[in-house]
Amino acid sequence: MRRAGIMLLLITGAGAALASWPKAPEPVYQPRSGDLIFQREANVQSAMIKVATLSRYNHVGIVFVERGKPYVYEAIGRVVKVPLKDFIKRGSGAHFIVRRLKEPLPSQAQVKLRRETRRHLGKRYDPMLSWDDSRMYCSELVWKVYKRALGLEISPKVKIRDFAHVANGPVMWALKKAGPTGFDLSKIKWDESLVAPGTLLKSSALHTVYGN
Repeated sequence: MRRAGIMLLLITGAGAALASWPKAPEPVYQPRSGDLIFQREANVQSAMIKVATLSRYNHVGIVFVERGKPYVYEAIGRVVKVPLKDFIKRGSGAHFIVRRLKEPLPSQAQVKLRRETRRHLGKRYDPMLSWDDSRMYCSELVWKVYKRALGLEISPKVKIRDFAHVANGPVMWALKKAGPTGFDLSKIKWDESLVAPGTLLKSSALHTVYGN
């Protein structure tokens, strides 16, 4: 009887531990509006962004499910809307990771978020990483639509100068040689606010729901 009691305690204790364990990422990605999707783009310019921001990922977009079909809004060339499958195909090895708010987004919040995102469609990409709204880079778009639609800062902003390693040595040389079109390192405003894909990736407000 005593042995049976010990076994019962072990089983129920293990069950309680498993119940409190963080959920594993989904085996198959189930898109939800508001998801942040990160990828590594396979080109020299994106590789430079990855090195400059010390992140494994160099691009991020925001997912919306519209009439049952998933799309990604992203700043690449311009702010555009593309089918999710096309976004995934473009990444290096079709690899991507998805992070989602820990608190579910109500339907009304999803509508506000999508409306704010659509407001920026057509804006040109910003190679100079300015914080004004005339042009947008990928992580700036994602950060600003969450802030303006829902009042939520999903990650801290930093200063460009916080990536001080960019200003010297081989990283600077590489950026001069292969930086994005229109990029001029000498005109960078080092005290400008910045949000990088890697900053969003580390956000404590998000949790990972998928990665391949």
